[in-house]
Amino acid sequence: MVQYRFDLASRAVVTVCFSLLASPLACQLGGDDGDGQDTAPAESDSPSDVRARDDEPPPRVAPEAEPNPPADDTERAAAQSSAPTTPATSPDPESPPPAPAQVFEACTSGGAGYGDDCESIYVTMKQMSPPRCVQLTIDNCGGYSSQGLPVDAPLSWRLASGSVGSNLNECELGTFYSRSAVALDASGSITWNETTQQPTELVLDVTLEPSSSAQDLASVDVVTAQPLNPAVCDD
Repeated sequence: MVQYRFDLASRAVVTVCFSLLASPLACQLGGDDGDGQDTAPAESDSPSDVRARDDEPPPRVAPEAEPNPPADDTERAAAQSSAPTTPATSPDPESPPPAPAQVFEACTSGGAGYGDDCESIYVTMKQMSPPRCVQLTIDNCGGYSSQGLPVDAPLSWRLASGSVGSNLNECELGTFYSRSAVALDASGSITWNETTQQPTELVLDVTLEPSSSAQDLASVDVVTAQPLNPAVCDD
């Protein structure tokens, strides 16, 4: 607060001004007094007052409100409970691997009625769709008197016979079924590992042409996906 010091003359002037409601020009506070001295200026602040004001902490400014204040745990739990939930889906169980299109079996047998030096290899192929039972007989019996079906084979061996049936229940390895259609023609090749005592790593790439007695006159492919290692046939 600014303080003013008034002498007696100044107080008299103020009293006259308020009582007579004189104009502001006639009532100037702090005019010249009778002695010709001006009114003293306001007292300046002492150094201790300045230091006191400097030591005062700055006014606090309220923090601006966040546009989206974070919800507390209670509000968050209520929001999660009210939100629609998606039912958990269990992973699909692993489907079993598809069945092979063709299943092969093979075995070797000695003798076959042609002597001790005669050997035979029996091969059976089961085809699931359409159902087919293919049976092959590969041998080195009979010498060169019977060439068998025209399929390339190791020296002195031949594709002696082949048949095609449609009943998978009648498809035993090394067994001939009279209801199966006999292959009248064939093409392709038969190979195996000839360095072993018995044929191993048998590979077939043969196409059979069944006789007219077959229900399906279409040719049948007999192709091994992996080499076969024939077992010994049961007597």
